[in-house]
Amino acid sequence: MEINFKGVTQSYGGVTLFKDLDLKIPSGEFFSLLGPSGSGKTTLLRLLAGFIRPDSGHILFGERDVTRVPVHKRNIGIVFQDYALFPDRTVLANVCYGLRARGVGKREAESRALEMLTQVGLEGFGSRMPAELSGGQKQRVAMARALVIKPGLFLLDEPLSALDVKLRLELRRLIRKLQQQSRITTVFVTHDQSEALAVSDRIAVVDHGRIVQMGTPSEIYTRPDCIFVSDFFGWSRLPVEEELEPGATGLRRLKLKTAGVALTDGKRPFEAGMQLAFRPDRVGIAAPSGDLAEGEVAAKVVSAEYRGGTVEYELDTSDGMIRAEVPSTGTVFAAGDDVTATLPSNGRLVGEQP
Repeated sequence: MEINFKGVTQSYGGVTLFKDLDLKIPSGEFFSLLGPSGSGKTTLLRLLAGFIRPDSGHILFGERDVTRVPVHKRNIGIVFQDYALFPDRTVLANVCYGLRARGVGKREAESRALEMLTQVGLEGFGSRMPAELSGGQKQRVAMARALVIKPGLFLLDEPLSALDVKLRLELRRLIRKLQQQSRITTVFVTHDQSEALAVSDRIAVVDHGRIVQMGTPSEIYTRPDCIFVSDFFGWSRLPVEEELEPGATGLRRLKLKTAGVALTDGKRPFEAGMQLAFRPDRVGIAAPSGDLAEGEVAAKVVSAEYRGGTVEYELDTSDGMIRAEVPSTGTVFAAGDDVTATLPSNGRLVGEQP
């Protein structure tokens, strides 16, 4: 089922979160809304669910305008962070609930619910009560209850944030597997970049009630469009200025304000206030060895965090703080050490939000 926001405006307490939003989510897509707390991503999910209505504009499910349609008539399945299971009903009764509410007979409902429990890895758990389950098991029950009704739209609101790392990995793989099998249009709300990258067909990065960038996981990760997105995905950045290259009439290139380092980005025109962003894993680090070559800057180690296969450094340069992520097999530096950082020559220009 294709989803369309057409000119949607939504406000809270006089503050406009989204204004004239146009957004299309193709049928069968796994679409993630990614952003920090308070960015507005849950507001979009609540608009889709029907918990709130937009101030203006329309929301369409396929050709059907659902802007004023109540929650229970939208044919959606929802999974919340806190599971929202009925504590006084068995696992089987929880999963059957939506089917029974839709008039499905008890025998058929239980048959479909048991089949769905098997799909989520809970075969044999039907007679248990929610209090007897772990957090991961409760979330599996919530997913089974949402999917057993065969919804046209599957909504997930931070479903993994209350779980430990191992369970998060297991359940995000399960969510993606179930979605690919069913091809249900899915909208996933998260503040976790790794989750969004791992499961999504497309990602919309949300900041202060605006979608500031939208694209595939690869596009978002490797080509941030603005400072907010580059920072959110852990890029480092330094100020740049445009200079006329000596001896080359009319030829300009970007130079970091740090002495003598010339870096270029031919993909975007330079505008005042732009900075050059680069991935920390593209930054080299070594002990000082004399004069700096082009692409090198002097830095001091502020912190060093051992991550197993890598060491992550925070470095203080004359133009600002940057990060470097290097293999732990080489020389490991400590806080206070003077080092030479080698910057990549193919950074990306980023400015304020487009």
